[in-house]
Amino acid sequence: YSAGAASVTLDLQDDQGTSKTALDGSYDLGNGLTVYAGVYVEENTDDEYYVAAGYDLGGGASLLVSYADAGAAGNADDEVGAGDYQLGTTVELSFAF
Repeated sequence: YSAGAASVTLDLQDDQGTSKTALDGSYDLGNGLTVYAGVYVEENTDDEYYVAAGYDLGGGASLLVSYADAGAAGNADDEVGAGDYQLGTTVELSFAF
């Protein structure tokens, strides 16, 4: 679902009797800054969640700061959420030429 600057995605699954739910959202603040948040819940595993912010620095450069947690058991893929955020705190500077 998208409306204006906000976007929300909900994914509900029953994978061979295992319930899986993912909720991802973003909000574009309109000044080059977009915030993201999400949670993933699967039966009998630790919940995963993330928060992130992306900032357009102009000239093809952008900054992304994120924090993702996959609980005590960790995540075998080492990625969380729709943006495939790395576990822990990440600061990423990107340049497009």
